[in-house]
Amino acid sequence: MQNQSRKIGYYGTYGVQSAVALTEDMARTLAQKYEVTHMNRNEYSLLLSDLRSAGIITTQEFSAGYGGTLPHASIPAAKSPETLPLGDSKADFTELLKQYVGYCDEFLKESAGNGLEQAHSRSLLSTYSHLHMLFRQIHSSRSESSTERGTPD
Repeated sequence: MQNQSRKIGYYGTYGVQSAVALTEDMARTLAQKYEVTHMNRNEYSLLLSDLRSAGIITTQEFSAGYGGTLPHASIPAAKSPETLPLGDSKADFTELLKQYVGYCDEFLKESAGNGLEQAHSRSLLSTYSHLHMLFRQIHSSRSESSTERGTPD
C-alpha cells in the first residue's frame, strides 16, 4: 500500500487532503459542541481531534494546525499572524486560521526560499486553507442554528 504522505526533505508534507467531506449534519453537531469564534486552545485541539477521528482532516493537518506551524521566514514581524492562545484565553480561531492562510500566502509571494521551503509553505497554505474552510462551515452551521431557534449567535 502506497503511503499518501510523502516526505520532502526536512520539512514534510502537510497538504494531503482527506477523502471525507464535512457534511452539514456533522458541521451542525460540531457547532453545538464548539464555538469556533470563541474558544480556548484545549477546545481547539479537541475540535481538531474530532475532525481527524472523522477522517475530515489528516494526521499531518492535525499536527500543523495543533502546533501552529508556519513557514520559516524573515518576513517582518508586523506581518506575522497572532499566536495561538495559551491556557484558558479565548480566541476567534476562524480569524486566526485566516491570518495563517494570509501569512503562508504572503511568504510564498515574497520568499525567495529554496524548493524545500516553497514546497513546505505551499503544503501549509493548503492545510490552513482547508482548516479555515472547515471552521467557517462549522461557524455558519452555528449561525444558521441560532437563526432557526430565534436566538442570537
